[in-house]
Amino acid sequence: MKADGQESRKWRYCKGLGPPLLLFGLLVSVLIYALQYRLRGDVQYDDTIIREWIEESRAFRYSLPELIRQYFQERTRGEEPVRTQHLLECIQEHLMTLGEITRTYQSQLPLFPLIYRLTLELKPTQQLLVWDSQLPKRSGQVEERQFVLFDSGANQAKLSIQFQLHAYAQRQESIAAQENRVRSWLSLLALMAAVLAVLWVLAFMQTERRRDAEKFKAQQDLELQEKQTLEERIRREQAEREREESDRHLLEVKIKSQETESQALMLKSQLYANIGIMAGSYAHNIKNLMVRPNDLIQRCLKQVPSGHALSPLLHEMQQTLHLVTERTQQILNTVRRDPTRAELKPLDLCPLLREVYHSWYSMAEQKWKIEMQLDLPESALWIEGDASHLVQTFENLLFNARDAIFELRNQLREQARHPAVQDPDAQKQALIAAAAWRGKIEIHAQIQSSRVKVSIRDNGIGMNEEVKQKCTETHFSTKRHHAGYEGLNTGMGLGLSFVLAVLEKHQGELQIQSHPHQGSQFDLFFPRAAEPHVA
Repeated sequence: MKADGQESRKWRYCKGLGPPLLLFGLLVSVLIYALQYRLRGDVQYDDTIIREWIEESRAFRYSLPELIRQYFQERTRGEEPVRTQHLLECIQEHLMTLGEITRTYQSQLPLFPLIYRLTLELKPTQQLLVWDSQLPKRSGQVEERQFVLFDSGANQAKLSIQFQLHAYAQRQESIAAQENRVRSWLSLLALMAAVLAVLWVLAFMQTERRRDAEKFKAQQDLELQEKQTLEERIRREQAEREREESDRHLLEVKIKSQETESQALMLKSQLYANIGIMAGSYAHNIKNLMVRPNDLIQRCLKQVPSGHALSPLLHEMQQTLHLVTERTQQILNTVRRDPTRAELKPLDLCPLLREVYHSWYSMAEQKWKIEMQLDLPESALWIEGDASHLVQTFENLLFNARDAIFELRNQLREQARHPAVQDPDAQKQALIAAAAWRGKIEIHAQIQSSRVKVSIRDNGIGMNEEVKQKCTETHFSTKRHHAGYEGLNTGMGLGLSFVLAVLEKHQGELQIQSHPHQGSQFDLFFPRAAEPHVA
């Protein structure tokens, strides 16, 4: 790890010292390029002077490029060879004139170069026209240039010149002086570059020290962050353990709740069994007790003549006893089966509700002083149900409605007997109103989408919110404190429990609407079934 740190530091130093060295090299390269450009500028200046001398000098009213152009034009047109040869001779004399002047008057032309040799090459004839000064050449001072004087693709004229500048020595001294100045400038720039490099190194060292300090601080911050991360992980692990403990506790509570529900189901099953045993015992005893009255009425009918006044009454008593015996047998058949073991089969509720209605209509009108109404649709109400359980369910709700009406009727009579204002007339009117008040039970059935709804509504005492929430609990009853029918029924709190058990096996639902002194409405919902096909 330490070796890696040292290598990284060396690499940073290399990167820190590299820029000043690169800057120094760049400055030297720029100066060298400027010097070369200056010298190259002198060469271009010499070339320009020589080209102008060649193109502008006129020995026979024409310059050398014009003579060459005329030569190629005559040759292209196919003129007489004499004319072409004459032009070649003119070009040769022009070359000689150019060269002789520089040789003859070289002392009078100190600024013009000294011409040693002129060579003109003409293509495509490959003819060479040469003029040579026969002067001795100084080694290292002779330069050579080539100029294209004519070029038309197929025809080309190229002039080669060997020359020497008269001011060569002066130029050499000038170049030496210029080089000395360049060296001075380079030394100055090198010194400035060295100073800049030292300043750069000092700044770099300061930057490195600041970077080391920042790195040390970052290391401390990283260690602090790791410490905080470790503490956070410890807290998360602690929270995870607490959550696991909470989940374990919730699981234990759930297991206990399931055990409680299992015990409740067992108690419920035992309750239904006890109810079945008790109701079966009562129904069996009643059935046995009905044997003797049926026999006595049968004997009386045999003794009384057919036209006697007691004969219709005896026949009515016999029909009533037969109805009671039949209903007792039905109750006995029903309670022998657990409501949780219903035998479901396709069933139309309309005939069943009519049967219940006709069974209790006369007694409700004559003895209970209660008006009953039945509202059924014209179409059948098919469900999957158990007829005996459903009959018991509807009759339980009718008994509850009857008891609620009796309770409100008794309350109205008590209030009429003990009015708040001690006024005989007011008490009399209250008694008349209480006596005129009549109970009412409505049975209504209809189809709602995929369900069948049966509503049983009464205008009895009603229930407050607390009673409505508890009325379906097993053994809960308000009839222990408020006498029901004729003060004889105190209630066991099993009716609505039985209703819920039947609805559960029928996949039904119970909804209750009730308010104190405004009656109650029990809505039963059953899944709608398809009409069975008769073979």
